Amino acid sequence: MRCPILQDLPKPPEGRNGWPWTEESPQLGGFMQDGSIWKKISIVTPSFNQGQYIEETIRSVLLQGYPNYEYLIIDGGSTDDTIAIIRKYEKWISYWCSEKDNGQASGINKGFKMASGDIIAWINSDDFYQKNVFLTVALNFAKGDFDFLYGNINIVNEESEVVKRSNVSKYNIIDKFCYMVVPQPACFWRYKVFSTEGYLDENYHYHFDSEYWIRCSLKNKFFYINDILSSFRLHTYSKTVNKWEDFLIESIFLAETYLCSYTIGLPYNVIKEKNNILGFLNERIGHYYLLTKQMKNARKYFIKSIILRKFRIQNIIILCYIIDTITYSSFGKSIQELIKRKKVLFNRKARIG
Repeated sequence: MRCPILQDLPKPPEGRNGWPWTEESPQLGGFMQDGSIWKKISIVTPSFNQGQYIEETIRSVLLQGYPNYEYLIIDGGSTDDTIAIIRKYEKWISYWCSEKDNGQASGINKGFKMASGDIIAWINSDDFYQKNVFLTVALNFAKGDFDFLYGNINIVNEESEVVKRSNVSKYNIIDKFCYMVVPQPACFWRYKVFSTEGYLDENYHYHFDSEYWIRCSLKNKFFYINDILSSFRLHTYSKTVNKWEDFLIESIFLAETYLCSYTIGLPYNVIKEKNNILGFLNERIGHYYLLTKQMKNARKYFIKSIILRKFRIQNIIILCYIIDTITYSSFGKSIQELIKRKKVLFNRKARIG
């Protein structure tokens, strides 16, 4: 199916301008420069009560100007205006449904199993693609010997205003346990990966993307491009914001599942960093509990971090944070800032010398 042009689509809501409301990507010809057919790109959007944002998501897919796309929307039974918005665009949607499912990963997997493209991705119903992304993705896959492609994202607010550009780097499996080095909205991969790696693990509620990247990185090649491919939205009801505590706890579960198993096949350089990674994750959730004044929980995770990381200068700082949980002071933060200043001064002297 070919992407529609801007004039074909319903008019945008009043006051909405720019991409993807009043702007579109240029229409591509039916064949690539070498005469080959454009690879089919299949996009899955899971949805549940995101009527405030889903129209922007849909238009960012449809207005790519790409000649061979497939778009599937799997809604979990929305009760807001999501369905009415989907119906406005159903002429250009390959398949959609609205029914109760077993969670976000379950809905995404349902779409994956129905998709028929050569290249696959999913975009959540509160995020959106940038202009010309399908062209960039297709050209890179045509000339590259890799399985996954990923790039950078813009982080936007509820009004779609950019608040930060997130620049990632070449894929490092150690970092993947700790940071978002493969942004989900900016990741595409070859459909054939499913035949060897399977689908998303539905036991995860927050880190099913991270788990999939880690699992697939053991046998597949990831390729990074320094382009902004999509926008990731932070808002009051997003899981990343609204369920941050559960998000952090599940990150520890994911790391323990992989790092404490000797049958998964992680590289030795990753296994040897096990305690440092788990120590970092425990410290991170300790900071969350400290900020939310849950001092008993904060002490628990700070102590775990110290035990795991042993004999590191960071443990001195964490001990200060433990004091903070008892005295309700900011001693730990002050010590950390002091150490940072000392490092800066030391580095300056080293350069001068």
